[in-house]
Amino acid sequence: MEVVIDSSVLVGLLVPNDHWHSQAVALWEAIKAAGHVGLFLDCVATEAISVATRRLHEKGYLADIEPLLDRLNAQVPRETITWIPPDVPHLYPQVLALITA
Repeated sequence: MEVVIDSSVLVGLLVPNDHWHSQAVALWEAIKAAGHVGLFLDCVATEAISVATRRLHEKGYLADIEPLLDRLNAQVPRETITWIPPDVPHLYPQVLALITA
């Protein structure tokens, strides 16, 4: 069974000092232990990137943005994202590059 992962859970998974990090990790582990697969929609991935990078920027932790994107790519590789608009997958790497520029 596929389980859609919400942006709040994804942010919690990606940001170790997020308020919901431990709960997000526990939920993710429970999903996997039950034999389910996480489904990551493109809109969820982009919202999670936006929220997490904005928080880091606001706190002045600009050096943490690139490691965040590395964790995102490890946790949710581009080829595993469910893309709604057909043109977005080939633009995704360029969008991530703009964030760190």
